[in-house]
Amino acid sequence: VGTRDTDPAQVKEIASQPSLSHNVEEFRSLPNVQDQLLVSLSTLPAARETTHQQPTVPIRPVLPKILGKKDIVFLIDASDNVRNVDFRHVRDFIAWILGNLGVGRDGVQVGLVQYSNYAETEFYLNTYSSEDEIVSHMQGLRQRGGMPLNTGAALDYVLTNHFSRSSGSRKNDGVPQILVLIMAGRSRDYPRHSADALKRAAVTVVVVGTRDTDPAQVKEIASQPSLSHNVEEFRSLPNVQDQLLVSLSTLPAARETTHQQPTVPIRPAGANKRDIVFLIDGSDNVGPTNVQFVREFLTSIIENLDIGSDTVQIGLVQYSNYAETEFYLNTYSSEDEIMSHVEGLRLRGGTTLSTGAALDYVLRNHFTKSSGSRKGTGVPQLLILITAGRSRDHIKPSADALKQAAITIFAIRTGNADPEQITEAASDPSLVFSVTEFRSLPHVLERVMTPLATLTVTQVPTEIPTVPSKQVIPDASKRDIMFLIDGSNNVGNTNDQFVRDFLTSIIENLDIGRDSAQVGLVQYSNYAETEFYLNTYSSEDELLSHVKGLRLRGGTSLNTGAALQYVLQYHLTPSAGSRKEEGVPQVLVVITAGRSGDDITRPADALIQANVFTVVITAKNADPLELQEMLIDPGLVFSVQEFSSLPDVQEQLMISLSTLAAPTVIHKKPTVITEKHTDKITEVLSSTDSRRDIVFLIDESDFVGNSNLPPVRELISAIIERLDIGSDRVRVGLVLYGNKAETEFYLNTYSKKDEILSVLRSLTFQGGRTLNTGKALEFVLRYHFTRSSGSRREDGVPQFLVLITGGRSGDDVKRAADALKQSNVITLTVGSGSA
Repeated sequence: VGTRDTDPAQVKEIASQPSLSHNVEEFRSLPNVQDQLLVSLSTLPAARETTHQQPTVPIRPVLPKILGKKDIVFLIDASDNVRNVDFRHVRDFIAWILGNLGVGRDGVQVGLVQYSNYAETEFYLNTYSSEDEIVSHMQGLRQRGGMPLNTGAALDYVLTNHFSRSSGSRKNDGVPQILVLIMAGRSRDYPRHSADALKRAAVTVVVVGTRDTDPAQVKEIASQPSLSHNVEEFRSLPNVQDQLLVSLSTLPAARETTHQQPTVPIRPAGANKRDIVFLIDGSDNVGPTNVQFVREFLTSIIENLDIGSDTVQIGLVQYSNYAETEFYLNTYSSEDEIMSHVEGLRLRGGTTLSTGAALDYVLRNHFTKSSGSRKGTGVPQLLILITAGRSRDHIKPSADALKQAAITIFAIRTGNADPEQITEAASDPSLVFSVTEFRSLPHVLERVMTPLATLTVTQVPTEIPTVPSKQVIPDASKRDIMFLIDGSNNVGNTNDQFVRDFLTSIIENLDIGRDSAQVGLVQYSNYAETEFYLNTYSSEDELLSHVKGLRLRGGTSLNTGAALQYVLQYHLTPSAGSRKEEGVPQVLVVITAGRSGDDITRPADALIQANVFTVVITAKNADPLELQEMLIDPGLVFSVQEFSSLPDVQEQLMISLSTLAAPTVIHKKPTVITEKHTDKITEVLSSTDSRRDIVFLIDESDFVGNSNLPPVRELISAIIERLDIGSDRVRVGLVLYGNKAETEFYLNTYSKKDEILSVLRSLTFQGGRTLNTGKALEFVLRYHFTRSSGSRREDGVPQFLVLITGGRSGDDVKRAADALKQSNVITLTVGSGSA
């Protein structure tokens, strides 16, 4: 054993053989070679004294008694990094090792896995019980090939599928568990955390690296530095076989107890009851390369919770431009069910990220009684947001609504997520966690688990409410909402439960009361029949009790026109509870499953003239086009194939109920500007209030073309230069359209003039031969003049749309334009060319 200033060459010269020479840098490092030295002292036979031609390691070394049983799995790189001739060297190397082990059920058990971009089992620990069987399999082994090399995923695969009792592992009997990894290239994924998981599971990892492997990565994977070995080429593998055999012979079962215990408490006692919803970024910001890290992180948290309908419940939502439920709080009641779903999780993709809308979605669709929330019984409500990009909409109002609903928000950011937005989202700065990349998520696991296990209902931050704590729809507490539901045979007894559940979900998400939201209900077939008026009930419990007992009356014919007239005449009146004269929005929600047998045009017009917003949900045989006649906004028709799919449109309906304002019809014709009059536009936009929300809708089709892009840019830039841009003053949004509309930025995306002008300077047109101005106007009304996108319409801030177009629209413009006027959006138009 040489140290300090010894000459390594001289040390080898003195030792009887190279494997018996050891070097350490300092005396304090002597423990690093004690295992190897002990093996040498234990295994060198007397025969060595006179016979110098024996192998350097005995064929069947006489090992200490504690070393007889081992479970050893070989994980070998079979990717394109390994040539066919190299693969033979690997086979020979493993065969030599096997020849020096006592293979058998009561001795050493061996398993084999090869991998490249994914792992594949050759045989398990309990597949073969004799050396001959294993050698026979090895002789027929064929390299599977493939790229890239995902070592981390392969390590996970081995831990899950090989070091288990069903695969032959004897870990519970105290038998040492050993993994031998032979790799020839740098891993494309991140193997460190997978290696750590193996070590925590008391599996000792021995690594042999060659060719293009990264020595640092080899050491990182190995359980300790002395168990990492490097050779330049596969033909040099025999150079480390003695050292490897020594390691395999001496690693004791005691290693099972020497690993650090997990830093996260298993089944934390303080987390016996929790409702936890995960909201994860499923956009292209994450992508397929990182989904495995997300899955593993979710799995690590769930494994440390006491899952059950009476303990911890879990829900999962992924989102990009819109949110999508994976499962609700009450979907699964066991850990195995949740794990199975998470393991199969696939991200939906998408280029834009609307975190504000996703937070709204979770509040309305997951933290409700019907979805399993136990908030009413005092169970803590927790939301864990994981995101990797900047949100295109406004997060704060949605996050505030969650906080005021006593939901604690954890926010985990990575990638390009905006730190300021994430801080706004989290309930407290201490609940913001940042990692540079997804593979580093395990670094924050302990910090997340601690508050997750200890936060109680009384510890939810109690800022001064900006909206009522019960209120799910911000600034929309006052609504008179009438439901008109098809009770005919088109629905039938098989579907009435779906209708009841849908009504229940909507009512649970409203702030019911005389001074907030009032609800009435009518069912109809050949004639209409009142269930209850707007002023019949004043509490949520009363409404839900009635809805729970609702039975559809049946009937073979459907007179929707007469039913609409009935609602207008007998329900939307002061005596029936309507507060229309006080300026409270009047909303009618029609749910129907068939074509009307009478004319709906006249009563539909009467509803529009009475400023009643109508939302239509169609199912089965209903005709959406027929029902558009009754709408102020044709975008308020939602269709489902079956009644069981009603929850699919719940979010859209709730958004509509939250954003529809009491309409005041604008009789003044919109200003039409046919030439480049910057001063005139600026005068109109600046003539009312220092606060304005202005959306530009620009024709990018071939009617305008890139040749005309510079003057368009100059016009918009000149207008913006003269406006007082700021989040509390003038906000600006931008949409381009041709065949379809596409958002460039929302009203709340930028708050500085320089940022907006910078975007304009890099603006390009995509072109296209068709122009659908009507659809583009609907798009702007639905997705830009909304609170989540930054519109302050409900705060009384003037709303302006500036349309610049160069061609004749291929669709109907009038209906969408009327809907904008009814929503108090003033439209200024610049027409050119063939417009």
